[in-house]
Amino acid sequence: MWDKRQKYSKNHLRGISSPDYPKSGPDQHSAERKQASSIDGLVCSGPDNLWFTGTIPRCLIDKVTTTAGVLNLENNQLTGTLPETFPEGCALRTLGLNGNWLEGHVPKSLANCANVEVLNLGTNKINGNFPCFLANLSSLRVLVLRSNKLHGNIRCKGIHNMWPKLQIIDLALNNFSGTLPPQFFSQRKAMMDGARGANAQHLRYVVPMFGNYYDDSIIVINKGMEMKLVKILTIFTAIDFSNNNFEGVIPDTVGDLKFLYVLNLSHNAFTGSIPSSLGNLTQLGSLDLSWNKLGGSIPVTLASLTFLSFLNLSYNQLVGMIPRGPQLQTFPETSFKGNKGLWGAPLTACCKKAEPTTPTSNGTQSYTEEDDEINWVYITATLGYTVGFGVIVVPLLYSKRWRQCYYKPVDRAIVRILHHREQRARNQRRRNNINQLRRLQHH
Repeated sequence: MWDKRQKYSKNHLRGISSPDYPKSGPDQHSAERKQASSIDGLVCSGPDNLWFTGTIPRCLIDKVTTTAGVLNLENNQLTGTLPETFPEGCALRTLGLNGNWLEGHVPKSLANCANVEVLNLGTNKINGNFPCFLANLSSLRVLVLRSNKLHGNIRCKGIHNMWPKLQIIDLALNNFSGTLPPQFFSQRKAMMDGARGANAQHLRYVVPMFGNYYDDSIIVINKGMEMKLVKILTIFTAIDFSNNNFEGVIPDTVGDLKFLYVLNLSHNAFTGSIPSSLGNLTQLGSLDLSWNKLGGSIPVTLASLTFLSFLNLSYNQLVGMIPRGPQLQTFPETSFKGNKGLWGAPLTACCKKAEPTTPTSNGTQSYTEEDDEINWVYITATLGYTVGFGVIVVPLLYSKRWRQCYYKPVDRAIVRILHHREQRARNQRRRNNINQLRRLQHH
């Protein structure tokens, strides 16, 4: 008898005990102590001889994928290449092979698993290109390929409506390169519409043989920290393309994903400006664009993202004032550091250039009446200084009578000062002479 939930994660063994159902007493413990040196010796005729170590045998794939909805071998020490033998009519809905030492390419036969919803191949040594050949997996909700050796671009030419239900895609820590195609974001229907009409649910599958449920779980990077989603909410959405070699501009179509919660494009080589369309992502809770080559100013539309709880724009080439709003000034200075031309709160080392501007409906900045008033203050002061200087100096230059009237009291004041100084000098000389005579008489 086969369990519909073949889950053997976190064993860290060279061999695995036999999962007999049911067992109790001493036989159970002795079975749990059994180990084998290689999984290749597994006999697929029954679970009594089921052992896990080494490579994944073909017979396991043939048996489990046709009878079970879930195959979870995560966090073991499996080696070798991924099997190329996923049969037609594959019944898998979840395949978890993450956290092993598997090599080779993503098998093209995975396209036979048309009903798969969760595909987690992260943290292995898988190489090759982006698996465009899996475009027919219309039920796919979670795709995790992080921390492998995948490379090349992610363009899938001639493919439309690819993975419309996809809610989590994690390509971080690979060697992907090239530009991000705009249609890649415009095809993410689940991130545009969301399952907001109903209450939040979990990705879970009923196991008819045992009458209970299996809940999927994955590890994601959220708000700069690694966290495990023990139950994947159907309303949780995330895109993580960090730590790759992507370049070019960030497509404006990313602003169409109105129900996106996590966006991480950090540690790439993106250029251009931050799309103002990001202001449309009203559900966005975490945005990380750090360590790129983004330039220009921060769009004022980001100031309207009141749901945002994590922001990192550090180490880019951003310039100008940080827009003021109910949210941006609440983030720490580290969210903006490494941008030499950026200034304004919460940065402490900044030079005030003008009063802050307010965002308009089209995403541009408009100047307030106070800005014009400040300009008039400088203009008025300059005019007043010029007029006052002219009123005094011009008559002195061109009017003899004005000069006489002006210099007569000045001359009198100068004479008084000179007379007073001369009188003090005479008094000082007289006191010096008297003192000298006294010293002579004393001797």
